Order: sequence, then C-alpha cells, then structure tokens
Amino acid sequence: MAPLNLTAMLAWSAAISVSDLRTRRIPNLLSLGAVMTAVLVLVAQGESATGAAAGSALLAAGLALAFTLPAYLGGGVGAGDVKLALALALLSDVSTLVASFVIGSLLAGLWAVLWLAAKGSTSNPSALSIQLHSMAWVNRLTAPVATKRPVPFGAALAMGFVVSLLARDILPGI
Repeated sequence: MAPLNLTAMLAWSAAISVSDLRTRRIPNLLSLGAVMTAVLVLVAQGESATGAAAGSALLAAGLALAFTLPAYLGGGVGAGDVKLALALALLSDVSTLVASFVIGSLLAGLWAVLWLAAKGSTSNPSALSIQLHSMAWVNRLTAPVATKRPVPFGAALAMGFVVSLLARDILPGI
C-alpha cells in the first residue's frame, strides 16, 4: 500500500477511535465520508484503496453487513459501528476485514474487562478497582458516557484495522 494511503487510513482510524472513546459516537462525516470515498476509489481505479480487487472489497462489504446488522438490530452495536465496518470493508478486502474484526473483538473484550474492573462494586471495591481508579487515564476512558453501550466497539474495530494494515505491510503474505 502506498505510504500516503496508509498514513491517511491511520489518521482516519485515530480520529474515529478518539471520537468513539470520548462520546461513544462515530460522526457520519468520518464513516459515511469513508464509504463514499471508498466507492469512488473502487469505481475510478477498479480496486480498493489498499490495492485489493474490487470483487474482494465488495464481498467484504457483504460480510461487514452480515457481521454488524444483526448486532445492530439486537442493540449490541450502534449504527456508526455498522457504517464503520462497511467503510473498512470497501477500503480493503475480506482478509483485512476479518482480521480487523478478530483483533477488534479481542480489544473490545479487554476494554469490557477493564471497564468492569474499574467500575467495581461501590460497597466492596476490589483491590484492582482501587488501583485502576488511581490511574488518571483509566478514569477518563471509563468515565460515564450518556449511552447504554459502555464498550466503544468502533474504536476497537478501528484499532483492529490499523493493526491488520500494519501487519500486512510489515509481514507480507499474512
């Protein structure tokens, strides 16, 4: 992948992660903007922004919707997460999307464990809960946000995308 494309995708993923971590929302400008950009690249170049065949990006888009729409309809993820997954798919290919989901799910699970440990019980806090609350960054990241979804899955998915892009550039053939 061209360094400019990689840099742009890293900056975009960072912006999504920061927004989702702080507000549990992914702005349409970032998610739908990326979907529209990815479609334009597919039409103009005949391949995804990461250089994958258009067919692979379109198959990845179908998989992204198959992964996220049921979760959205069940209340497990937000609409921003669905749009983000679609953007990731159209920007890349099936293997990158699957790697992003696997890594992102592991990160989201780690986040949930951290959140539960930091939340602790107010009547009987654990030593881990007390220790986590003493770290300022944990307090900022686990602070209550007006949402029913304590785990920012979009941020985890964007971070999974970054890891999968870097891994495939560093370790070609994986």
